Amino acid sequence: MVGEFIETKSAKTGAAAAEKTNVAAVPKDNKVTLEESIDIALSNHMPAQIAQEQIELAEMKVKEARRNLYPTAAGEVKYTDGKTITDPYKSESLGIQLEQPLYLSGKLKYTLRREELGLEIAENLKQFERDEKLEIY
Repeated sequence: MVGEFIETKSAKTGAAAAEKTNVAAVPKDNKVTLEESIDIALSNHMPAQIAQEQIELAEMKVKEARRNLYPTAAGEVKYTDGKTITDPYKSESLGIQLEQPLYLSGKLKYTLRREELGLEIAENLKQFERDEKLEIY
């Protein structure tokens, strides 16, 4: 029973490892073109993966900076029901809150610009890696 568990676990781990390292992209006859082998190598290349994640992070930061330029709204609903020693009571409360900064001396605009530059830098790093791929040819 222990042997079965280890085999099953290693089989699952092997499939996950093959999926992660993109070994499944290699045909069964183990023949790949130069371009395919470079694509496989780049998909497994940690700096390329990090560069892609940096682009995704920079895109999220740009979205957040843009979102901060617009007003925010929040709503609140409260219901309470209870009983004191002498009388029962009920209370209802509805509220909405709108918020828009009027003046922050350019902070929001410059934050957006900084995040856009961060995205541009991340994309340039990714382009640099693509250029390195072309130099291999």
